[in-house]
Amino acid sequence: MNQITVVLAVLLASLSPIATLGLLTSDPAWWLDSCVLLGVLAATSIGIRLFRGGDSLARIGQLAVLLMWLGVLALRWQPEGPVGQGLFGRIEALVSEGSRHLQMSQAPMPASPAALWLLLAFIGWLYIITELLVTTLEQPGWSIAVLSVPFLVMLLGPGLSPPWWSVASLAAGYALILYASTAARPSPARGLTGDEGGRRRRGGRLASAILVTTLALVCELALGSVIPVTRWASLPRFTGPQAIELGDPSIDLSASLNRRGNPVLLTYSTDSGIGVRLRLIALPILDASGARLDSIQIRSGRLSAPPGQTGTTTLRTRVQVKDFGSEYLPAPYAPISHDAAGEWGWDATSHAILATGAGRRSATSGLNYEVSSLLSEPSPADIAQARAGYPDSSERTAEIPTDLPESIRQLAQQITADAETAGEKALAIQRFLRDPDQFRYDTTAPGGAGYGVLERFLFQERSGYCIHFATAMTAMSRVVGIPARVAVGFLPGTQRGDGSWAVSAHDMHAWPELYLEGLGWVAFEPTAAVSRQPGPGEPTPLPPAAPAPDSPSPVPPTPTPGGASGTPPATAPGASPAAPSPVPVAGPDGGLNLGWLGLAALVAVLLTPAGIRALLRRRRLRGAAAGEAEAAWREVRATWIDTGLGWPGASPRQCGAILASKAPEASQEAARLALLVERSRYARAPGCDPSAAKLAERLNSAVLAAAPPWRRIVAILLPRSLWQSRRTTLEARSPDTSQGGTDGPL
Repeated sequence: MNQITVVLAVLLASLSPIATLGLLTSDPAWWLDSCVLLGVLAATSIGIRLFRGGDSLARIGQLAVLLMWLGVLALRWQPEGPVGQGLFGRIEALVSEGSRHLQMSQAPMPASPAALWLLLAFIGWLYIITELLVTTLEQPGWSIAVLSVPFLVMLLGPGLSPPWWSVASLAAGYALILYASTAARPSPARGLTGDEGGRRRRGGRLASAILVTTLALVCELALGSVIPVTRWASLPRFTGPQAIELGDPSIDLSASLNRRGNPVLLTYSTDSGIGVRLRLIALPILDASGARLDSIQIRSGRLSAPPGQTGTTTLRTRVQVKDFGSEYLPAPYAPISHDAAGEWGWDATSHAILATGAGRRSATSGLNYEVSSLLSEPSPADIAQARAGYPDSSERTAEIPTDLPESIRQLAQQITADAETAGEKALAIQRFLRDPDQFRYDTTAPGGAGYGVLERFLFQERSGYCIHFATAMTAMSRVVGIPARVAVGFLPGTQRGDGSWAVSAHDMHAWPELYLEGLGWVAFEPTAAVSRQPGPGEPTPLPPAAPAPDSPSPVPPTPTPGGASGTPPATAPGASPAAPSPVPVAGPDGGLNLGWLGLAALVAVLLTPAGIRALLRRRRLRGAAAGEAEAAWREVRATWIDTGLGWPGASPRQCGAILASKAPEASQEAARLALLVERSRYARAPGCDPSAAKLAERLNSAVLAAAPPWRRIVAILLPRSLWQSRRTTLEARSPDTSQGGTDGPL
């Protein structure tokens, strides 16, 4: 009954992590589903104990229940798109989609079945670990490390501030576990008997629980006041082994427009046959020098889904790069997977794929690869009705520079005066810049896109090239409340007779991307003269025709950041390239491999009993070294049961004689240890003998040596003593064992 009380205490304490994680999601199903799941796990543990099952059997039962629970949820999940076949395919899709939702959403997150599945798996695992610490390993004090994990997630999350009651509920749950655990292990109060001793013991346990909990609460509150949430939010989420420098692609494009020759840099084909823009990177910072790259954190592993994007179609693109070396992998927005040789990472903000290995400056030269992307195809009505969204990078992509000229601010307000939604404002700005009566495309326009250049472009000369149009729309979009950034990459190029597309040096381009609610990052095209593709909300023309050989394309050639080999662009006199940005790099790109994950889980399950048994052995021998003969006796008894021998229900002296007969080479150790156990149980002054630990170790070695080899392997991997109920163990320790009875495994 005492252990059942402890299980109930762990269940009540787990309500604190449920409430804390509930602050991260707006899904109303979280509260009921999580409470029911933990209730079922607790009921499983209690039911196994009522039928005299051991702690390890309770853990295995809970793991089985959790896996079955998650499996049923996975089979009932109705995804929007296609998923893999079978249960494991659905689990892989759930993990992938749930991870993307968690990474790209702000608290409180919108409802997502995949994210709910991941949170339920997380809270169920936390509960099992907590009960393992408290009941099996008898380390209730360490339960605070598990219970506080959701609280720390809230504390470290950007823009999240844990409420006071989350700390109070955590402290209350921890105090409940401490009190219930100490009550389950009664210890004699010297000099007191009867009700007085019981009251004194209960009072001491309660005072200890309150004292420890108060200290933990004070420490956590002090930590929260000293380290503000905003300071934690600025820490990078992913750290790499070294810092690298990425070249900024916002170079002076005007110098590249007049260069002779227009070599083909790459060719590509899509599974649908359409032409697409191949994007390199997005520039989130807008200041007096124009649009530029910011310091970013490169992640490894599987790419996440684009933020806020719905109604997408999957496109597979096969690219063959010729003599074009770059550290950016050309890919349609937004890539979700790629198969490219070498070491690659990705930026979660811009969804750009970047080389991280040796020779990364020319990593794309001669590279053949395949990339899968989610393409968004919003209709004009969808764009017109959309509101402005708030991406994770809104502190950079929505910021209006304080020194932005007032003339540009007033122009943006004037253009969008009749628009009601953010989508209508974006379309109005695009129409204004694409109007041939207002602006013309000029390759001889001054380079750069600083404030002075933008003012001359918008109000005086009214001529420029792609970087001017893109930067102007980005600045005016931010003024009217729409997050915006400048993207750099390639236009679709020219379609060839075999259905593939050829991208030349003059196909390099810059365009703005605006973040709209429900649509994510949408590419706009304000540069009508250069783009043979329409802007959002405009009719789609026929496939573009190849330009005349003697007509120089007004699109600048591709950049080779950092002076990479290939077709390096010339630099206009006086133009200063943007400073490179230091970026911590992570490991190579990889994906979720459920085969290896399942193998690792299987190995972990197989080794769990051996690990628990090793911890128990260490704890018992440590107690025996401190003079506790009973601890040494329990370890000998466990080893005896592990080797398949039934423990005799007899007095310590009789058990010692039986042990000596089974292991004659350790007969003296068996007799000596049995004598120490008798003294600890019956003598008025039992004393302490630290030799009990050595006696137990030698006796166990003799017992294992006498067992067949296969018995020794089973004793290590599947120790039977873990299935011995705690009640039976206590009976074996009591003096009444000399009265007879069986003390074997149930």
